[in-house]
Amino acid sequence: MVAHKVKGDLYMIEGQGGNIAAYVTSEGVILVDDMYDENHGEIMATVKSLTTQPIKYVFNSHQHSDHAGGNVKMLAVADVIGHRNVRANMAKRGTAGMPRLTFSDEMSVHLGGKEVRARYHGRGHTNGDVFIYFPEVGAVHTGDMFLTNTSTLQPYIDYANEKKLVIPFVLMSSGGVVLGWLFSHYIVFPYMIAFFDTFSSADLEFRPRVADAFDLYVKMLAGMVLVFQMPTAVFFLAKMRMVTARFLARNIKYAILIIFIAAAVLTPSSDPWNQLVFAAPMVVLYLISIGIAWLAAPRRSSEA
Repeated sequence: MVAHKVKGDLYMIEGQGGNIAAYVTSEGVILVDDMYDENHGEIMATVKSLTTQPIKYVFNSHQHSDHAGGNVKMLAVADVIGHRNVRANMAKRGTAGMPRLTFSDEMSVHLGGKEVRARYHGRGHTNGDVFIYFPEVGAVHTGDMFLTNTSTLQPYIDYANEKKLVIPFVLMSSGGVVLGWLFSHYIVFPYMIAFFDTFSSADLEFRPRVADAFDLYVKMLAGMVLVFQMPTAVFFLAKMRMVTARFLARNIKYAILIIFIAAAVLTPSSDPWNQLVFAAPMVVLYLISIGIAWLAAPRRSSEA
């Protein structure tokens, strides 16, 4: 087991399991991860080679045994901290050494005039991964959210959790394609052709060329298919905590304004009915997206 100086009082301990961050302060040491249970003695000896200060806190980047397997013995000498999903995952599997302290979004530890900040950004390698930031030295411990081992497939995700997103993605995106095609084929395109036909008169007859009509059909089809992907996009943005149902509902008046402006640009006439044909599905999809954002929002009580 080898300790590498990163910067200032921050060290990286390299060994059998995931790399450990050791942050030395005047009041004690803060660790990130503790490898396997059998590595405990080596970890303690390596830390003692860096400082005489005791280990006070251990952050778990996630619950896998190569990062949190040493929790059982560490709990005898320090407080172990992890995301609440880490504790829930370990409890579900009957794993010993669950974190004593948990948090939902962010937690900071202040020791010896230094700060270590843990932040949860949503599902990744597992549903409980956290990034640990060391503000004083400008360094981040990412756990298994970022790997440099080229023999491992990237990105390295927890398939058992993430595969659950494949079904809604396939259903929603496919449904958006079908509904967008149906709306374009049976409503938008016929209205467009009917509009151009209004220019016909006793001296002028509307006879579109096949190439031009097909080009218009494809453009309308692509546009409507893209519009009908709005719920799918919102679903994943909500999963990543980039949007919320509250945010979408609070800004609905601006969304409707933007939708009608876009419809006015796309509509080939000043007829309000034609504009409504373009705007109506976008408004309905926006309202549906609010409900989807509420359903897709990560729940604090989620389990692996």
